[in-house]
Amino acid sequence: MSEPQSRLKGDRIVESLERGEHWFTQHRIKIAVFACVFIVAAFGSQAMENQRKDAEADLWNQASQLSSSQQKLEFISANSGAQAVAFLMLQTSRQLLDEGKFAESEALASQFVSKYSSHPRLSSAFLIRAYAREEQGELDGARSDYQAVKGMEEKVNRLLSTKALERLL
Repeated sequence: MSEPQSRLKGDRIVESLERGEHWFTQHRIKIAVFACVFIVAAFGSQAMENQRKDAEADLWNQASQLSSSQQKLEFISANSGAQAVAFLMLQTSRQLLDEGKFAESEALASQFVSKYSSHPRLSSAFLIRAYAREEQGELDGARSDYQAVKGMEEKVNRLLSTKALERLL
């Protein structure tokens, strides 16, 4: 490049830098406010997440201290959105089954199946419901649930359902 073109290019760079400096000077307060708002929002969001986790931990602690099926059913009803509820529903439906309350066990297991259709313990809910149906003489429903478990990943439950289907034939 010749001397005048090189100088022209250098002048353009200097002009661009000056324009940028001018723009930044005019907008520095807006930039600072935006940065502060972003930082405050990030801290606020983290604080809310910590509160949510603490509240969830409290619910898990409360759920772990319940012993009767009635207490557990009341907890489930009062805290339907809590993470602890899915586990407690399975535990309670099994407890109801053990107590001979087959209709209640079936209803709670059915509620679990419909509410948590992609839960990793879904096969357990199907098994509990199948056992409850079998005890009530609803053999077609029990077979259907045992059959559903056979297509799921949990090996122990698949084995249990296979044995139950053999028993029902």
